[in-house]
Amino acid sequence: MRHWVHGSSRASGVRVTFREVWHGVAALDGDLYVVGGKTGVLGAALSSVLRLDSQTGAWTEVAPLSVPRREAGVASLQGKLYACGGLVTTAQISGTVEC
Repeated sequence: MRHWVHGSSRASGVRVTFREVWHGVAALDGDLYVVGGKTGVLGAALSSVLRLDSQTGAWTEVAPLSVPRREAGVASLQGKLYACGGLVTTAQISGTVEC
């Protein structure tokens, strides 16, 4: 899966290739966060959280989720990033919220 992330100029795009699918995405303090997901069609849910620094264009891995999840709702509110619900496995729904 390929994603294009654009900086302040349309001409300055950063090309990123992810193996993950069904991840959540949200912006916080000008940076972009990619949360959870899973690897490929048959892969397990992920706990990874990646941050795109809007100033440098660099991706870094930040603190992981405590519960691996895919298809979670992700949002920022009052300076915090939240991951809500999502699937842990094909048959198990996460009823938790992480901040």
